[in-house]
Amino acid sequence: MNLNDLIIWIVVGAVTGVLSNSLLSGMRIGLLGAVLIGVLGAVLGGWIFNLLDVNALIGVANEILASFLGALFCLLVFSILQRA
Repeated sequence: MNLNDLIIWIVVGAVTGVLSNSLLSGMRIGLLGAVLIGVLGAVLGGWIFNLLDVNALIGVANEILASFLGALFCLLVFSILQRA
């Protein structure tokens, strides 16, 4: 992982966090919360994709997919923890 990948994950994570939050209709965590969870999910998803050497798509599309799936995962975990 280099600095360029990290910056892409942060920017894309902010966007995918907002999109993921709108996809899960039962949760409303606000714009800032969605961006923070999206960035966390982007870093987590990117790290897991690199760790498992997953290259589902080419170039930046792979980072977008990784960050979107990571953001969804983080939002689902957050939702479970919030209900407990």
